[in-house]
Amino acid sequence: PILENMKTHVQGTSMILFCANTVLPLQYFLSSPILARVLILHSYPKTPNNGKAFEDTLLGSILQKSCLPPTETDTWDYFNQPSGQPASSHGATEARIWSGLESVHSAGHSLLKQLLKVSEDTKHFTLLWLGDCLAANVGRGKMWTSQMGSLLNATLASDGFMLNLGSTLLRLCVPMTEDLAKMNKVDPTYSAKVTVVSEDRRLAGVHMQGLPGETCLVGLGEAEKERRETAASYNFPTEIFFMAHKTLDLGFRPVQEKFIKLNQELSRLQSAYRDAAQVGGVAADQVQARM
Repeated sequence: PILENMKTHVQGTSMILFCANTVLPLQYFLSSPILARVLILHSYPKTPNNGKAFEDTLLGSILQKSCLPPTETDTWDYFNQPSGQPASSHGATEARIWSGLESVHSAGHSLLKQLLKVSEDTKHFTLLWLGDCLAANVGRGKMWTSQMGSLLNATLASDGFMLNLGSTLLRLCVPMTEDLAKMNKVDPTYSAKVTVVSEDRRLAGVHMQGLPGETCLVGLGEAEKERRETAASYNFPTEIFFMAHKTLDLGFRPVQEKFIKLNQELSRLQSAYRDAAQVGGVAADQVQARM
């Protein structure tokens, strides 16, 4: 009940008002290996094959805080009728959004970092949560996903959730970027390792799924696929390195594609508005409302 109440509290807190104190009670759970295990297991969804289900957990409710709408059919909470507001108003709104996002990213990074450190058991379940979350949302990276749009809202995580998860994992990769010796610990054969059951994933240190089936930049023959080199087990820097890259592929890349399409649509609307403004009438007002 305590963790459920905490999840309800986080979900009811606006991103603008989100701060470290919002999740301060969770520090009590993170102080004990047993309670930390309870926390991460509570955040594991009942339907792990559904990417959206990870957002509805306690950990997911923190990472889903975003200025972007939860689904493509929802309304926008910020920048209402942007073309009719001055630049100073946009600047103030952007400042509040960046401040809120910084709090979300810091809280997510701190929470994951402590879960990974408190005990080996909790570390395994945390990496399992991350790996299964990425596997459940692998559809976000498919070409047809952008065409399906709102039809996939119930099965895939939102753009905001994936962007926040990517930022959180990138922060965990910072020590590697500052120390070449740590970066050299990343084993490139990780993507070829095949694991079947949960215990295999724990022993091998491979919590991601589906990587051996990914298309390689350099094509491999059937015989070469069978002889791909792998290690017996992999370290944490290797796992977090590949997880961060996969999160960017499933989070940042689809959002960037949507952004490019949005800019193209805006350019067309601006051209239509200029043409309508020359003619006059209600057409120009209708085009401006769409902008």
